[in-house]
Formats: sequence, C-alpha cells, structure tokens
Amino acid sequence: HPEFARLLTAFGSLFRLRCEHGNALQCLSKSREIQTQAIGENHPDYGWTLHEISRVFYDQNQFEEAQEYNSKACHIFSAAGLSTSHIHYKSAIELADLLSIKV
Repeated sequence: HPEFARLLTAFGSLFRLRCEHGNALQCLSKSREIQTQAIGENHPDYGWTLHEISRVFYDQNQFEEAQEYNSKACHIFSAAGLSTSHIHYKSAIELADLLSIKV
C-alpha cells in the first residue's frame, strides 16, 4: 500500500539521521519495492524515496551511487512537473550541487 511505503520512507529518513545506514537502506529498499508495484516509478513519492537513498549514500561518502539515485529523483520530479521550489525537488537540486563538487 502506498501509505505504508511512505511510512517506510519516513523511517528510512529517521534512521539516516541517526546514522543507522543499514536500517535506513532496508526501509527505503522495501518502500521502493512497494512503490514500484503500487504507484509506479514515475511518481514523485518514488522519486523522494530515491532521493533519500541517495542521501544515505552521500552520508557514507559513496558519491557516485548518491549521484545516480539523486539524478533519477530529479528526473522524476521534473517529469512530474514539480516546481524547483517544491521541497522535495529543491532538496534534490541542493544535493546535486553538493555532488557536483564531490564527483
């Protein structure tokens, strides 16, 4: 169910903030699996999950993986017509800027 996937993404974000990267990726991966079936891979919620995965990788200095997931998230947000001032899209753009320095 999409709402359960949203909760998993939120838990993944919390685990990331607590530097529990394994738990974060576990929640985010499960959320992504549910979202793929429930809402598809072009939905902004799926993009947000990808962005959160990219942040986990960024926090672990895995910049190429972070860039890969964040780029997909930005593409989804753009294709969905989100404004660059939308909180999710803006966060992804800011991470893309940071990654452009690291990669």
